[in-house]
Amino acid sequence: MAGITIKFGKRGEVPSVVFEVTSKGTKGEDEGFKRLLYEQLGVQEYWQFDPRGEWIPEKLRGYWLDEDRYRPIESPRSTVLKLHLKVEGEYLCFYREDNGAKLLTPEELAEMNDALLETNGFLLETNESLTETNESLTETNDSLLETNESLTEAKLAAEREADRLREKLRSLGINPDEI
Repeated sequence: MAGITIKFGKRGEVPSVVFEVTSKGTKGEDEGFKRLLYEQLGVQEYWQFDPRGEWIPEKLRGYWLDEDRYRPIESPRSTVLKLHLKVEGEYLCFYREDNGAKLLTPEELAEMNDALLETNGFLLETNESLTETNESLTETNDSLLETNESLTEAKLAAEREADRLREKLRSLGINPDEI
């Protein structure tokens, strides 16, 4: 039984769930001593994960504490953790019950973080480009407003000049509307 380490919480609390990675070589200890020990300690769920399927063909087996005895868990669901358990290859994966989302491994989180950093860089570049485009459009808009103001002033000046010339023609006795 050498090499067994059980870590209790800060207050000496017994864990609610234990996951044991097991193999053909540890089967006797896992099914015998450890199962009995966890049962006596009051561990609510005891899961055995055999990643290679050496002695557990379905690779995952769980027990729940019914009063003071372990009973087999029929479906791969941890009531204590409120998670669905699923064997994927040689990995044990955990899925949230409320939305079905997979809890990511540290490697998956690192990959997601890298992808988010890359996306963030792209978005920053796009934002800079859009800012430059916006500044350029603002300058163009200002220029168009100035041109519009100039054209409006020129039109008003032309209309004043036309009015002045019509008055001049009338003063000479010529009706500008008949020309």
